[in-house]
Amino acid sequence: MKTMKSMRLYVQSILVALLVANLLVVNQAKAINVSVTHATFKGEPQNYIELYLYVIAESVHYKTVQPQQVAATVETIVIFRQNDTIKKFDKYRLQSPLITKDTMLQLVDFTDLKRYALPNGQYEMEVRVTDVNNPNNDAKYIYKKVIDINYDNKQVAISDFQLIDGYEAVKDSALLPYSKNGLMLATHPFQYYPARSKRVMFYIELYNTHLMSSRYYIRYFIRVSDDNNDNKGQMLQIRAKKLQNKPIQALILQLNITDVPSGNYELVFEVRDPNKQLLHEKTIAFQRNNPYLNADVSDYLSRQYKGSFIEKLDDEQILYALKAISPSLQGVEATMHTNIIKSKDQETKRKYLYNYWLTQDAQTPEVAFKKYMSLAKQVDDKYRSSMQRGFETDRGYTYLKYGAPNDIIQQNSDPTAPPYEIWMYYDLNNQQNVKFVFANPSLAVNDFQLIHSTLRGEVNNPNWLRDLYKNSPIKGGNYLDNPQVGDQMGRNADDLFGQ
Repeated sequence: MKTMKSMRLYVQSILVALLVANLLVVNQAKAINVSVTHATFKGEPQNYIELYLYVIAESVHYKTVQPQQVAATVETIVIFRQNDTIKKFDKYRLQSPLITKDTMLQLVDFTDLKRYALPNGQYEMEVRVTDVNNPNNDAKYIYKKVIDINYDNKQVAISDFQLIDGYEAVKDSALLPYSKNGLMLATHPFQYYPARSKRVMFYIELYNTHLMSSRYYIRYFIRVSDDNNDNKGQMLQIRAKKLQNKPIQALILQLNITDVPSGNYELVFEVRDPNKQLLHEKTIAFQRNNPYLNADVSDYLSRQYKGSFIEKLDDEQILYALKAISPSLQGVEATMHTNIIKSKDQETKRKYLYNYWLTQDAQTPEVAFKKYMSLAKQVDDKYRSSMQRGFETDRGYTYLKYGAPNDIIQQNSDPTAPPYEIWMYYDLNNQQNVKFVFANPSLAVNDFQLIHSTLRGEVNNPNWLRDLYKNSPIKGGNYLDNPQVGDQMGRNADDLFGQ
């Protein structure tokens, strides 16, 4: 089963001071930062449009709503017009998750989904979002778009793309009105994929393919769309499938963008007949930022960090921040990063760090930096050992690299094993039911080592259970050939792992 929680790796927390007990607590924001995206679908009995609202927590104002809790509130107005006539109107308020008052608090971006039934036709859509708690009442975001809805029961059609970061299967859709075809989807809020993104995932629906005489084909790929690119029109990551004819076909598909260079692209989805002739096509534009693909350390020497937040950090803080981002890097990025850390040139370190956060958030790199570093500090405090910073330990590294696990089983009372933990992720890197096993044979504070994982590319040790109980009698045979351990009261790591 896939979960939205584990997919929201980059929707992390930021620590900010609580300034006034009964007044606004976040006043740095100059303008509300909101993403509004949409997709149309064929419905029964009516076609409909979905609006996806994503509010950046740091861009809105918070105030006290309960004695020990604060929240932000935005007001949203949605208008659909035809020939200057309002066909549908909606006005509502959306409140952020409640946050408990403290000397430090964590802000979390918040989302909403609205669904509106509309007859076929062309509409002028307008969405206005206002920060209710803004003292000047002028923090507004306005989104306008012309949309076409044209679905019937007589011809093959394709819904719009819904870009997603993950999904979760649900058993009772009737209790979850915004689920589709037994799925709850985590919408990707922007048509932008930063350096840390490794894939483009999307949900799409096909209609009325049962009207075709035989099975049909779909093809989906990435196409270069940048006018300044000599490779404009080039197709990347092409995939194709042959499907059975159905009145409705719901698909979740993805393409790897690890090796897709920075630039402007189109995601293309095609329906083709049995002879592979094109019948229908849908496209959606997106932007990719992948600065490390062909990068060299010298590329960063021209970066100017003067006057930025980087200039406020001393050398020790720079080194700390560089080491904290290690879990987010791999391949050539990780190699470059290691060389930067080893370098004695402080200017290069600062330029590299500034460039890194520019790639994460070109508009507000300092916000992205503070969000991540607040999380890294929490991980450091929780998992720090006598020899390593918290994010350098196996547990801390795993937490920053993959996000918070969905469940943690802690075992400190197994009579024949050292303390150990089993971390479980319902969905991770397109794998389900992923598990990590950490053990502390030294019994030193927080000295847990990763001894086994079911995630592809991580430590995989088929004999992890035997190694965990290596100081106990084995279950027959000899130690080298037998991975099993004998039964004993209180020994249950294999049962816990199998949950």
